[in-house]
Amino acid sequence: MVDWFINYYKPLLKKFDVVVVDSEGGESLKQYASQYIKELLPLDKARKLVISKTQTPFTANVDIDTQLPIKYIYSALRLLQQNKADAVAIDYKPPQGHLAFGTSFWRTSTLQKLYDWQMGGRFCECIHMWRRTHQNKFKLETLPFYARHIKNDQSHNL
Repeated sequence: MVDWFINYYKPLLKKFDVVVVDSEGGESLKQYASQYIKELLPLDKARKLVISKTQTPFTANVDIDTQLPIKYIYSALRLLQQNKADAVAIDYKPPQGHLAFGTSFWRTSTLQKLYDWQMGGRFCECIHMWRRTHQNKFKLETLPFYARHIKNDQSHNL
């Protein structure tokens, strides 16, 4: 998965600041990271660490097994830059029935205020974060794109 991720996102990894928490097997991402932390952590604690270390105005939450359309990435950033959203997310294809957290782009300050999800909680990370976004009156947008879980679909076409 890591090799696939690097090959697909290489132009973006070179262009943007990347914070990596390597909990297992991500050593090859080190060369692209502005901050690289090697620490075995569960998902929620790894995300919290990345979010706390992020110093850029916007944050992308991209799961290692997720293929995002490149046009979506730039469209999401444009919405955030134009102050038309605090978060942008899309669903997967085939749809999972709700917007995904592992496809989301955020205003970093918003994410740092809201992220408090814990594994084993009442709701999945996606539902928890969208509820928090709504409850705190932040604006969530979506776009007409779909992400793809690579581990579930070997076609890699969008």
